[in-house]
Amino acid sequence: MANQFRILPLDKNRRGDELGNSFGSASADAPKIAIAFWMPFPLGLSRISAWAPGLVPCAWGINGCASVLSAILATLLAMNVGFTCVMLIAITL
Repeated sequence: MANQFRILPLDKNRRGDELGNSFGSASADAPKIAIAFWMPFPLGLSRISAWAPGLVPCAWGINGCASVLSAILATLLAMNVGFTCVMLIAITL
């Protein structure tokens, strides 16, 4: 019963000194990926505010609704078709 709650290492083949290198490379790649994900909404929001300022609250509402629905849909799809299929769908979108 006690073995059930023990903490396992992240990767059994890695030594402790190499773990810092993998964290370093991941943290170096994270800003590149983050820019691709967080830039479209602010850019679209600035275009909408210049074109039709009255639609800005609607854009925030659509963004919030899409965020909630996408999380629910991804979970349901992962349960039915598998996580790999959901990841392939996400990559193609």
